[in-house]
Amino acid sequence: MTPSELITYFKTQALAARALGCAQSSISGWVEQGHIPDGRQYQIQLATDGRLLADRPALRNAVEGAGLNA
Repeated sequence: MTPSELITYFKTQALAARALGCAQSSISGWVEQGHIPDGRQYQIQLATDGRLLADRPALRNAVEGAGLNA
């Protein structure tokens, strides 16, 4: 997923940060870098019940294998 997709889903950087339990400055950094760290992508995938998917197939497979993406 991209930072843009994250912001679109949660509506604002502040709401995304609140939902993920991180600082808004972290979200802002991802926007500047154009990338969300892999571990955070996995967390976001879980937090959104799979509505946003991690870029790395291994992370997707881990979630599907655990039955969390049903």
